[in-house]
Amino acid sequence: MAGVKGAVNEVVLVCLVDYLTGETLMNTHVRPSKKVIDWRTRVSGVTQDEMIEAIARGEALAGWIEARKEVWKYIDADTILVGHSLHNDLDVLRMVHTRVVDSAILARNAVGGNNRMWGLKILCEELLGIDVQTNGRNGHDCVEDTLATREVVLFCARKPEGLASWARVARDKEEEKKKERKKEMQKMKAGKEGEERKKKTGRKEEQVKRRPEETQNPRLRPRASRTYTVEAKR
Repeated sequence: MAGVKGAVNEVVLVCLVDYLTGETLMNTHVRPSKKVIDWRTRVSGVTQDEMIEAIARGEALAGWIEARKEVWKYIDADTILVGHSLHNDLDVLRMVHTRVVDSAILARNAVGGNNRMWGLKILCEELLGIDVQTNGRNGHDCVEDTLATREVVLFCARKPEGLASWARVARDKEEEKKKERKKEMQKMKAGKEGEERKKKTGRKEEQVKRRPEETQNPRLRPRASRTYTVEAKR
């Protein structure tokens, strides 16, 4: 997806793969309906020049409305959609679909007690032992990401013991991170308290230094006490 005028996101490429067979059904550019502010090539894998060429060849769909229509040619309300952080894809297609399997949610639920969402790259490395998204600044390969998501979900379905084992390790790592963050917070708090104590001590010392100087001012000198003798005559 790309960022367009109006601080919203729009779809620029749609990829669909058959979950059972792995066949690529769609891998099509989508011409944004608004001016693009940020192509987000590092993630989308799409550049402005690439889009211009796709439009010139007549191979780009006209905006998210046509892209959504094209997607609905392959699915219906009963189709189970598989994806990673699928809500982002549904948002840019302006779709609501309740029958989904999300690899990010599968991983988060397996770990439990955590709001963290693991990225696709990490899941592929730690669950499958494969490296994806290695194009650097050239961006992600949409087909690769889609097939990788399929493999992660297949792993979770076929090897629940393997998923549970990974989740235990991930949970332990998260607990260690929490402890480290807590220690860092305590150090920061102790440092701030130490600085405050130094400031207070410095202010007291400054006040003590000023006192002798103040007594040199005649107006600030305490008046000498006088003793009066009173004699009462009868």
